[in-house]
Amino acid sequence: AYFLAWTTTPWTLPGNVALAVGKDIVYVEAKVGKDIFVLAKDKLSLISEPYEIVAEHKGSEMVGMAYEPLYPFLEGKSDKAFKVYIADFVNTEDGTGIVHTAVMYGQDDFELGTKVGLPKHHLVSPDGTFIKGTDWLEGRSVVDETLAVDILKDLQNKGLLFGKENHTHSYPFCWRCKTRLIYYARDSWYIKMSELRDKLVKENEKINWEPDYIKEGRFGEWLREVKDWAISRERYWGTPLPVWENADKSKRIIVDSLETLKKYAKKSGNEYFIMRHGQAESNARKVLDLSGDPDNHLTEEGKKEAGRVDGNKFDLVFSSPFLRAKETAAIIKKDSLIDERLHETGPEEKPEQIRRRMGEFLFELESKYENKRILVISHGEPLWRLEKTVKGENVLFNDREMLETGEVKELKFIPYPHNQNFELDLHKPFIDEVVLEKDGEKYKRTKEVMDVWLDSGAMPFAQDPGNVLYPADFISEAIDQTRGWFYTLHAIGVLMGKGRAYKNVICLGHILDKEGKKMSKSVGNIVNPWEMMDKYGVDAMRLWMYSVNQPGESKNFDERTDVDSWILSRLNELNLLVTRDIDKYKLFSPVRNIIDFVNDLSTWYLQSSRERIKENDKEAKSTLYFVLKELSKMLAPFAPFAAEDLYQKLRTENDVLSVHLESWPKGGKIEENILNSMETTRNIVSWVLNKRANAGIKVRQPIASLTVKQSIEHEELVKDRTNVENIIVDSSVENMLLDLNLTPKLMEKGKVRDAIRAIQEWRKESGLKPGEKTSYAVPEAEKEFFARHAEEIKKATNVEF
Repeated sequence: AYFLAWTTTPWTLPGNVALAVGKDIVYVEAKVGKDIFVLAKDKLSLISEPYEIVAEHKGSEMVGMAYEPLYPFLEGKSDKAFKVYIADFVNTEDGTGIVHTAVMYGQDDFELGTKVGLPKHHLVSPDGTFIKGTDWLEGRSVVDETLAVDILKDLQNKGLLFGKENHTHSYPFCWRCKTRLIYYARDSWYIKMSELRDKLVKENEKINWEPDYIKEGRFGEWLREVKDWAISRERYWGTPLPVWENADKSKRIIVDSLETLKKYAKKSGNEYFIMRHGQAESNARKVLDLSGDPDNHLTEEGKKEAGRVDGNKFDLVFSSPFLRAKETAAIIKKDSLIDERLHETGPEEKPEQIRRRMGEFLFELESKYENKRILVISHGEPLWRLEKTVKGENVLFNDREMLETGEVKELKFIPYPHNQNFELDLHKPFIDEVVLEKDGEKYKRTKEVMDVWLDSGAMPFAQDPGNVLYPADFISEAIDQTRGWFYTLHAIGVLMGKGRAYKNVICLGHILDKEGKKMSKSVGNIVNPWEMMDKYGVDAMRLWMYSVNQPGESKNFDERTDVDSWILSRLNELNLLVTRDIDKYKLFSPVRNIIDFVNDLSTWYLQSSRERIKENDKEAKSTLYFVLKELSKMLAPFAPFAAEDLYQKLRTENDVLSVHLESWPKGGKIEENILNSMETTRNIVSWVLNKRANAGIKVRQPIASLTVKQSIEHEELVKDRTNVENIIVDSSVENMLLDLNLTPKLMEKGKVRDAIRAIQEWRKESGLKPGEKTSYAVPEAEKEFFARHAEEIKKATNVEF
């Protein structure tokens, strides 16, 4: 008998260790000739030859059934391998109802393998080629298109291939360079956040979220299902993982501070002492000798200072090449050594150059000698900079504390990771040069760096060592940060025992393009923010973002939304007029104003926004929703039943039960310039429509042009409402001119509009819903016309013909 399993990635078949079935799926044993195939009952159509069902099982009854692997590479690795297991991801929509499982090359596979204890062994190296010991597959790349063909041929030759077919499915690619990727299980370091799940949820209860539904929704759900945090990355850039391991990786040192690093750093056992040369003639005269005057000898006092140092206490003495230092060294120890790097500060030498030569000298001694007492004789500034460098302190010129002539001081030196200027640098590659020692055993740092999100979450602790400002009063970012920065801040705060990292958070929606799609350079729908700020002003952009909708909602950026601004200003104007009149107990004016507003809403706003609303434009729909809801409140005193009916159709669970329990609208700013410009636009549209009517040209028929004396606002709106192809600005004309000459091309366009209107009327009469597709029988005489404009007509009417 054969299990009939399927896969879309043949290269993973050599790594197969199990088969997955659905718990409640019914499976059958179908006999075809002498062979028996096990597959889902719903997939029997895959067998084209006559068959006989000899047995039937539920998936739950098949658990533990064993089979022989297709390839022998993983045999003997575990007694749990090559058996059948239950998995939630199995279905009968595709394939055979039995899924091949290679735990190292798929997330679902890996999770199943972890759950049931399947062996985890790679047959593919990190470079995507098969490893040694995989027979003819060795060295072959898994993304090589010929590999899949060769594997299928191999299975066919063995009599193990039931069938093959083309199947399109998604596969990962690098979003930057578009390189094909493979799913590949890798070892990683984790923080066991699952143990902190309850604390994370509890601390979230103390945070004020705006919008409030994020708290228990997107963020709360993430916390309740929190996974262990894979914090390591196999990259070069990043914070090095502070873990050192011995040779066989059985022991570790976790470095939690610079002090711990120095404690275990491999040391030479040397003891270092620094000494400023004895008093020289230049010191006595209080003049600088930066070039090494060959006649600048020690004074008698300088010789006494040198004589007070017992040279027998030192194994090695190193001296500057300058005469005053050499004479000092000769008095202390006859066999002293000269090193050019210990000279006085050069006339044009930069501080980093001094630090570099002095640091290089000291680290060279550390690597060259062991268990020595070493005296270094040099000059004031070089020794001062060396001491500061060793301590890792910033060097400020005004804080110079030079040794006195002849003064000796112990230099507490422990090797540290450093860059080329011998500044403390805990990043790669410098940190990787640090070898730690414990109980005589050497430890080297593991290769990984940490997830950069760990850095982002640790930022509250970076420059506030006393945690005086913790937690933050307020933070804000986009909604995608619920699983990014918002989470890492919260996670590390709880992990460190500090609780919530912030008290209040505003979670912002994304700014999308005018179609409601994510902006992307590759798609080409980016709106340049600098151009918009130059055009409208930074604060105008901010105010638009604040006011267009709630902070947590996505915002479609479309410059052509003047009609939305207009209806909102009309609403605010209506609120002012109605409030003023009913406060005076007047009834006629407010009702007339409401009727006028409803007329504007239906004949101008809805007509101007019909395509946006039809296409589910969020901005148009949110504007209409807000306007209707506010209108229901103003209508309530005059038409209580109609107002209540409208309100109930718009009410959400956060609203009060009835419009009559609502507060009276407060209204907002009335944009007089928008009202005036739209009034002008409406007058132009009215003039054009009258001219069309007088000429007997219906609105569906496009006309060539409208000529105006000066540019007009809302040009696109005028063209849309009047069906004018072009608006021409000509300062020489006194009055507007309308070109009513209908060319064959324009008449063809008009005919398309008529066809669309006719089909839409037919759909309406047929009782079809707006989104419902259907077929339309094209009249024989019009087939050529419909063929020419098929795409436009089909898109507008949702029909096939």
